[in-house]
Amino acid sequence: MTRSVKPAREQSNPVSDKVVSRSRRNRQSWSRLLEVLQKRFKADFVWEMHVRTGRSERDCYRWKTGKAAPDFEALDRLINSDIGDLVLLTMTRGSDQPWAVAMRRTYEIAKARGDIEAAQRRLAALERGIIP
Repeated sequence: MTRSVKPAREQSNPVSDKVVSRSRRNRQSWSRLLEVLQKRFKADFVWEMHVRTGRSERDCYRWKTGKAAPDFEALDRLINSDIGDLVLLTMTRGSDQPWAVAMRRTYEIAKARGDIEAAQRRLAALERGIIP
C-alpha cells in the first residue's frame, strides 16, 4: 500500500509565478524590510517593487498592505537589484552570525572610506580657493 504525499499549503508551485505567503511568520519578518523599503520609495512603492521583482502590481500592492510577503525568487531579484545592499543590511540587522557581522563591518568600512574621500576632495577644493 502506497500513500501519496501532498505538498504543504505554504509550498510554492515551481511552475507558477504566484506568491505563496500564507504564513503569518513570513509576513511578520517581511514587515521590517517593508518599513525600510517604504521609506526609500515613498509614493511609488508598488511600481518600484514591480520593476525590480517582475511581479504584478497587484502582488506588490498585497506586499505593501501586509496581506502577503514576497517569495524567495522575488527576494532574490530584490537582492540582485540596485537596492540589494539595503535589503541585505535590513535582513541581517540584529544577527550575530560571524558572516553577517563581517558583512556589516565591510559596509561600514566602505562608507568611512567614502566619507574620507569626500572630505579630501572638499579640502583640496578649499585649498585651491574654490568654495564648494
